[in-house]
Amino acid sequence: MLKGEEEGGLYLADKPEMYKIGDLIRLLEMEEELVGCDTPPCILADSCGFKSVLKSALFAFYDYLNQYTLKDISKPKVTRALDSLIKG
Repeated sequence: MLKGEEEGGLYLADKPEMYKIGDLIRLLEMEEELVGCDTPPCILADSCGFKSVLKSALFAFYDYLNQYTLKDISKPKVTRALDSLIKG
């Protein structure tokens, strides 16, 4: 994806079938953690394994979503709109 230079907004650098949904979600969410152990500080943070379990589950979720592309989840009207965003 590319950020529009003059008009703002986003453009697709490739066709919708090139964008995997898991990768897009990861990019848009900026890989935020599911659980924040620092604020407020958790007294169990040094000996707890829950955070690593959640991280593994999140990666499995992204991998599952990567079975699908932007084209796969787009209905015809959305596909036409996406096609108009391709910067060529």
